[in-house]
Amino acid sequence: MASPALEIEISRTPDEDRRSWAENVVRAASERVDESALSVDRWRMLIAQGLGRLDALHLAFAEAGACDILFSTDDQFVRRCGQLAQPGPLAVVNPAEWVLRNQP
Repeated sequence: MASPALEIEISRTPDEDRRSWAENVVRAASERVDESALSVDRWRMLIAQGLGRLDALHLAFAEAGACDILFSTDDQFVRRCGQLAQPGPLAVVNPAEWVLRNQP
């Protein structure tokens, strides 16, 4: 699922090839959640619970898009999401760990 949070993060990618690749991936997303779906109150609550502004934005958009899982390779973000006083309805996990746990 694509979101403005992803677009912000991708725009900050200094390597042009990586940025172009990531932009293509986001354009190919079958679903998109936009700003109108964002719960600003939830975003502010996540910041108050210790997430950075952009991390909180990623999580708030994922929740607004009714995602089941938010994958992140940012271990600090994954850990902080696991420690939220008011966690949301989705799991925030490292994709490598998820694959290892879900192998047949």
